[in-house]
Amino acid sequence: MRRVPPSEKKRQALEDWLAGKQSLAEGQPWLSQLIRLAVEKTLQELLEAEQREYLGRARYQRAEGEAVYRNGYEAGTLKTAEGVLRVEKPQLRGLEQPYRSQLWERFERSSEQLRQLVHRPVSYLYYSFASCGSASFAGVPLDIVGWPQ
Repeated sequence: MRRVPPSEKKRQALEDWLAGKQSLAEGQPWLSQLIRLAVEKTLQELLEAEQREYLGRARYQRAEGEAVYRNGYEAGTLKTAEGVLRVEKPQLRGLEQPYRSQLWERFERSSEQLRQLVHRPVSYLYYSFASCGSASFAGVPLDIVGWPQ
């Protein structure tokens, strides 16, 4: 019996969600859910295609005399402004060095947009204090005990 690849599971989850058969995240905007599911599916397909290209063969195909095999998947997460993306990173065995996806290595653990959303308020507070000597956020003065006025 052949196992269903993660990309097929992602495709089915997206189709079920679009058909209203599956509810994913309460309180998350519809467009955010659509983007997250579509990007997860695409990223999963790319990771599997990269592994297929690396091996030079499709799933369940054998190569004469080759001792490199698919060895399941490892969970991978990527934090984005749309939420956490969850994919399954393909693994290989029989290599001298562990298999590392070149595609996955290009990604950081969180997106630049997410970092900006988190750091912008902190940066604004710092620059506001540094430029005028008193701390305020969005025009509201902040009383910071012990800081010179």
